[in-house]
Amino acid sequence: MKKFFESLIAKIGLATITLQIIVMGVFGAYYINRFSQEVEKRIEAQVQIPGNLMNNGLLSYEAVAQRDVMADIISDNIVDAMVVGFNKTVFHSMNFSDVGKNIEDIPRVNKKLFEGDPNDQIIAQEQDANGSYFVSITPIYSVVGKAPFLFAYIKVGTGELETQKTKLRLLFFLGSLLTAIATSVAAIGAFQFVVLSGIKKLTKASHSISDGHLDESVVKELPTQSNDEIGELSRSFAQMTVDLKKSRSAIEEYSKGLEQIVAKRTEELEKSKQELTSKVGELERLNKTMVGRELKMLELKNHIRDLESSPATESPSEPSGSNTPNQ
Repeated sequence: MKKFFESLIAKIGLATITLQIIVMGVFGAYYINRFSQEVEKRIEAQVQIPGNLMNNGLLSYEAVAQRDVMADIISDNIVDAMVVGFNKTVFHSMNFSDVGKNIEDIPRVNKKLFEGDPNDQIIAQEQDANGSYFVSITPIYSVVGKAPFLFAYIKVGTGELETQKTKLRLLFFLGSLLTAIATSVAAIGAFQFVVLSGIKKLTKASHSISDGHLDESVVKELPTQSNDEIGELSRSFAQMTVDLKKSRSAIEEYSKGLEQIVAKRTEELEKSKQELTSKVGELERLNKTMVGRELKMLELKNHIRDLESSPATESPSEPSGSNTPNQ
């Protein structure tokens, strides 16, 4: 497993997946933001529908009190709907208990939204402990009047929007993950087929050469016909193998000649050694002879010297004859 993670294909796969996650994360964040904006715009348009219909005489003021009607017009997330007079008195409301009250006395209504220019259509976002909401205040004009005399107050929960955003994020995450895996597998497979197969063949050939095999079968499977970088490298490798084979043959021939020269010189040296040994034997025998002769001469000289140095011996006297007188 460690060897796999250290391989080139694992590194390329990891780099591919990382790059895809980064790119798709950037694009995903952008499109999720765009989707959220579009959904928010759609909700903003929906909460303005009742007021616009009332201004065109297509919807009665009493319809705000009917939840099912408001749900059909806007959505099931309708939270509050009422028609408020110019003096901030509630004339119609989805909550019947609000009718006749001033909005100042209704805690759930944001009073600040009614403090601006009455001719402005208000779209605002609110949030409390129960969730977040879109609020619309649409001025309603009379047939001949130029100033609004009623206001359509609509409040819609954004829980569905948040649910859609969550689903979109989850869908995008799963889609990105599956896309990254699928494209990475495809990219790795293509890379392995196009690049790694050639690299593996080159590696196998290099191992064969390192083992001493320089025949044609070593480079036979290399993709030398390809016009890409792998093909160029394979051709260079094949040529290198041919040159190496020639160099090896030349070295072998030179080695054979050198071996013959060395053998000849060894033979000559052996003969010289034998001759030298023979001469040394003769010299040794001659030396022994000369030394023995010298020793004998020395011994003889010493004997002569001893004889010369000893006292002279008397010669034996002749027997004395008696001189007899002549008679």
